[in-house]
Amino acid sequence: MAVAVINLAVCVIFSSRRRFSVRGGQLLRVLYALMLGCTAVILASAFWRMRLYILAFGLSILRLATLWAMLVIAVCILAASWKLYKPSFRFWSVLFAFGLTIWCLLCLAGPDSIIANYNVNSYLSGELQQVDTEYLDTLSPDVLPALIRLREAEGGTFFPQGAHENLDTVISGLENAWAEDSPWTCWRFSLVRNH
Repeated sequence: MAVAVINLAVCVIFSSRRRFSVRGGQLLRVLYALMLGCTAVILASAFWRMRLYILAFGLSILRLATLWAMLVIAVCILAASWKLYKPSFRFWSVLFAFGLTIWCLLCLAGPDSIIANYNVNSYLSGELQQVDTEYLDTLSPDVLPALIRLREAEGGTFFPQGAHENLDTVISGLENAWAEDSPWTCWRFSLVRNH
């Protein structure tokens, strides 16, 4: 992330029509493009490693936020590349609008629900070794539909000794949390959507 920020900052801040029109400007443009290409390779490598983490351990808030950041960086690389071609391009406006839009969309989509559904679906399909119900218990009640589906799958035969009782405890606690009147600071879009 730090390397991407430094490389993008160098390319965007120093990309100007005046700088590219002087002697050696075209070489500078090529060097900036090469730096952006190397940044894209780093991003692809980081995405591949994050994919391996998710395949091995499932999705989490931190991993989902990391994927969001990678998407923003990928769009920044594309926008910075376009700025090399058209120095008058308003990079910061595009970055701010895109980043804010996809952050709002992620929040409205219910990240807790996305995480729970991915982990449960991967577990039931055999792609994931286990579902960390203790972690899901720390999330909002948005995870309930996925956990209930997990409990009902194959009559609970997916679970080792004692794990099914743990899942019942987690579901019961989350159902009680959903039923309680929470202060406005705990408000979430899914609460309105599901009631």
